[in-house]
Amino acid sequence: MKRLITLLLSVMMLLSCMLTACVPNDNANHDDGNTSQGKYEDFTVKASASGEKGVYVFTEGKEYSKQFVTNGYDAGTMTETKPIYDKDLFYKNLTWFTCADPFVFRCSDVSDTENYGKFFLFGTTGTGIFNCFMSTDLVSWVNYSGAYIWDDQGWQASDCWAPEITWDEHAKPSDYGIEDDGVGTGVYFMFASASPWDEIEKESNEDFEMVLDLAVSASPYGPYTVWTGVERGATINNVNYGLEENYAKYTNYNEEYVAGTYSDYIGRKGNEVTVDDPWFNSPAAQASLQYQWQNKERAGEIDSNTGLVINPYASQFIVDEGYSWMSSLDPTPFYDYNDMIEKTDGVNTWEEPKKYLFFTRERPTHTADMILGTDGELAFPGTCVYCVSFIDNDWSQIDYNSLTRVTRDRFNFVSQGSADIYNAQAEAFDASEFEKGFKETTDWNFKTSDTELYLKPDSYINEGSQVVYNKDTGLYYLTLSVGVYYNETYSVLQAVAYSPMGPYRKLDMAEGGVTLATDGGKSLDNVTGPGHHTMIQVGEELLMVYHKHLDLNTNIHARGPAVDRVKWVKNNDGMTVLYVNGPTTYLQPNIYGTGATDYDIISDEATITVNGTNHNDVKYLNDGIIPMHQSRVSPFVHEFEFSEDKVITIKFDGYRQIPALMIYNSREYDNSYYQLPLIEMEVLKDGIECTVQIKNLEFDWTANEFKIGGMLRPGSCAVAAFNELSIKEIRISVPHMNVYEDGYSGITAISEIYVLGRPVSA
Repeated sequence: MKRLITLLLSVMMLLSCMLTACVPNDNANHDDGNTSQGKYEDFTVKASASGEKGVYVFTEGKEYSKQFVTNGYDAGTMTETKPIYDKDLFYKNLTWFTCADPFVFRCSDVSDTENYGKFFLFGTTGTGIFNCFMSTDLVSWVNYSGAYIWDDQGWQASDCWAPEITWDEHAKPSDYGIEDDGVGTGVYFMFASASPWDEIEKESNEDFEMVLDLAVSASPYGPYTVWTGVERGATINNVNYGLEENYAKYTNYNEEYVAGTYSDYIGRKGNEVTVDDPWFNSPAAQASLQYQWQNKERAGEIDSNTGLVINPYASQFIVDEGYSWMSSLDPTPFYDYNDMIEKTDGVNTWEEPKKYLFFTRERPTHTADMILGTDGELAFPGTCVYCVSFIDNDWSQIDYNSLTRVTRDRFNFVSQGSADIYNAQAEAFDASEFEKGFKETTDWNFKTSDTELYLKPDSYINEGSQVVYNKDTGLYYLTLSVGVYYNETYSVLQAVAYSPMGPYRKLDMAEGGVTLATDGGKSLDNVTGPGHHTMIQVGEELLMVYHKHLDLNTNIHARGPAVDRVKWVKNNDGMTVLYVNGPTTYLQPNIYGTGATDYDIISDEATITVNGTNHNDVKYLNDGIIPMHQSRVSPFVHEFEFSEDKVITIKFDGYRQIPALMIYNSREYDNSYYQLPLIEMEVLKDGIECTVQIKNLEFDWTANEFKIGGMLRPGSCAVAAFNELSIKEIRISVPHMNVYEDGYSGITAISEIYVLGRPVSA
């Protein structure tokens, strides 16, 4: 039915074009996107003696769609072999190299003239080595191999995973055992995880314990070297873990622990942390957790023996988590700019934000080593996220007293105790809409009727976390990867808190709990395994850089980076939550804040109106939000829906310099359009006002229809790009095609309209 209607519309528009007076132009040029001007048709405007506006018709819309197809397509890797599109305006998530667990940061050291403003990407790139990739646009990357190579005499043996970097502008290289290269200032700290040599002798890979590592460099791309300083330690139960004789004091302290299993002591041969030692002091971490459990009734009080405050969050513990198995991975540093500390180096005094490290603790694999909660459930049956702060706010000195568990897999809170703390904070914060009780997250399990894909986002895995602060809400947003990294269940959830260390509450699915999922939670057609990610602010835009599988069918471990926009949206309860316009594989607007394009999305600066009635709110046309998921996953995200032919008018206060339009199709196949019969633009050219028309702009069904049929890939659109024009008004005619028959909804919908233009300040 839809394709028949499309054919009829095409015939009608052809007749219309034959009857319309116009000035055609035959010099259309569809090149490979490597030049920035002169690649599209142009025209010469002629003043009319009668004073009427001239009408100029660009190439038929079906020719426009050809600009964005490919010369080849690799069915095995689901990627283009030669894309044809304007790289000044657009990008595509073409994952052409392997780099799992991507972490991206932008060099902000203005004194580093070589690297300032560049993006650096690190990730899991192989045992014994971390490569670095550099980019100026977050799309094209150059490999700086060997940014960190394990010392062949060091402790790291395998499981070299997930490096993340932070820059401390006030740190002195000499204080961390490295030379100042004379370029830039400060020190770059790399946190990662690995397994020690003695762990490879375990009977099974599942028995491995991983430990967090710290490496340092004076350059963003390295080389990074193992930190070999002195650990000042933390006093736990009157034992100072910075003293040599106490390093291994609690290696095997659990009386119920059966000797012979996980008994190998990891690290600490002397006062200094050497290449033979992991940086993270597992015994100190375990002792802290046990001490907190033993003193949870005195949480927040001062310990008379040490003079230190007992962790205020100890009261939320459900069991003694200080058992002998301490496998740690996925560290991520976080600066809290709301909590500033005054510091001095004897010469300068400044304020710096308080520092935190979030990381994942992996569960023991043997049932005998799992600890049962009071309800008989496994209290620690999967990976969960923890957080620590630092002594003297020094990235090398962990304050093990502060060690706090912030998530629990399969539950929205760590415990009822954490829910009580959270709700008390919510009441004081006057944010009752965020209050919630402690419960199991069973409502995150759902099945799609189309593909029988069973997506269970919170099943046993909480890893790869990031934290973002929203100054408008005053809340901390924790995003974390869930599901299983090697299949389609890998997804990203979000949780909220009133302080960096929590307590965090995972949002229900209806609240926006699932922010990123395989093909929007629908199918495994062209994206699987989107998960482990970085949240990065670039100019005015918040972005998520995440990994996805390079090959859907054969290699579950090869993953590469992709990037999509993140929006702050209001859910149906009025809560401000994170929402990702992804995962996408079709054209998206280039990211203005990188400096790689002169054009930004300016649709939100226009007034949009629609003729007639029989439609919902027009604000959905330019709210910046592209519906990506099933409505059950994000019921608060809407499309512009209508049930009769419409003309959408986009009007700016004055003429704007515009080179492209992107009209996003519905996320629902039954509500989609096939082509746009007419686009008219009111243009000022050579001082003369005229009208420019594009007829029959087609939607690229070849690239955007699921191979299994009956669905659209999320984030797909019809695109018209042209040499930059001064445009004041745009009118888009959209036919209502979906009559209520043959199972169709009777609704046509558009997800979003992006107008790309030069910012007013440019």
